[in-house]
Amino acid sequence: MAFICDGHRKGGKVLVKDGFRYLRNKVTKTTIYWRCWKPICGSLLQTNVFDVRSDNPNINIWRETDHNHESDDDMIEYARFVMELKKEIRRNPSTTIKRIYDAGLIKKVRRGDSREFIPDFLKIRPILARARRQILPSIPKTTTDVVIEGQWTKTWSNYDFLLDHDVDWGVTLFGTAENIRRLQKCKDVYMDGTFRTCPNPYTQVFTIHGNYRNRVLPFVMGLMVGRTVGHYRHVLGVVKAAVRRESGHRWRPRKVISDFEPALTNAIETELPNAELSGCYFHFTQSLWSKIQELGLATRYRRHIRLRKCLRKFMAIGYLPVTLVRANFQTLATAPRTLRLIRRCPELQDFITYMENNYFEGSFPPALWNVHQRDMDNRTNNHVEG
Repeated sequence: MAFICDGHRKGGKVLVKDGFRYLRNKVTKTTIYWRCWKPICGSLLQTNVFDVRSDNPNINIWRETDHNHESDDDMIEYARFVMELKKEIRRNPSTTIKRIYDAGLIKKVRRGDSREFIPDFLKIRPILARARRQILPSIPKTTTDVVIEGQWTKTWSNYDFLLDHDVDWGVTLFGTAENIRRLQKCKDVYMDGTFRTCPNPYTQVFTIHGNYRNRVLPFVMGLMVGRTVGHYRHVLGVVKAAVRRESGHRWRPRKVISDFEPALTNAIETELPNAELSGCYFHFTQSLWSKIQELGLATRYRRHIRLRKCLRKFMAIGYLPVTLVRANFQTLATAPRTLRLIRRCPELQDFITYMENNYFEGSFPPALWNVHQRDMDNRTNNHVEG
């Protein structure tokens, strides 16, 4: 039996028959002339003209001469295995190459084939990744170029996965019907966005998690171009409609925990007015630490114990009862020890002013980031980070 596999050169094809490999030498209107891949061997082979790029070509051998060397069984087994994996990639391009490799390995073992010539996954991963890239659509430059249809709208288990694909808003949302029904049952919901792993042309990956049976699980994942109140309201509106459609009930979570993004918090207050909105305490302390670094206090923070203790008190003020936070902040800010530190380190006053303007008089009042009444699991949305 003869078959075609990839050669060593990019895009090159090799004919394999009876354990020997042949390179294409010449093509006429009716015949393809092949020669043994080893220069020292003069074996020749002739076949009909066929499409070497086809997965199942119709190959007829017309003429064949003998070889002067042993067969290439090891290399051919390797090539056959890689060829089978590439065929599976073309059939299921949305499946990860690691899963395709594992399935091919299991199939080979079940057939009783030798594992001696099976390549390690790390060795052939670049080859499989290249084969997958060749059949995937090119990366779109704008959301107008993004086309999601067919198998790309479904999960590996063939469940509908695409919730919304709005080109005008630049929003694409994913979630199964089962996950939407589970989200409706969650009293505590976590929302978060990340930017590092976002594919072009989108700028943010936005996720909605829920505490379902004491486990925080992802239920809705989205890609967004903008981060305005309108964009977030569109996302929440789509999710609300999906919850109503799939469960027959309104989406009314008891608590929503998110980061300190004004557009997101405003959208949550508008679309989910009955939910208690809480800021993630991790993001609260992270923003304070970023300000410490911006003011050039990080080095002094590490070296000077008194300054470090003072800043830590400001960062831990959210653990107090919310009714005591404002008064204790003023007490700490005007304490003699703090004033002495300010005389030595004027940047400390800038930090206090920043905290007062943003987390007392600004868009994020103490009730939003205070964690005194929260249990340990609901103080942050670290469950959804990464």
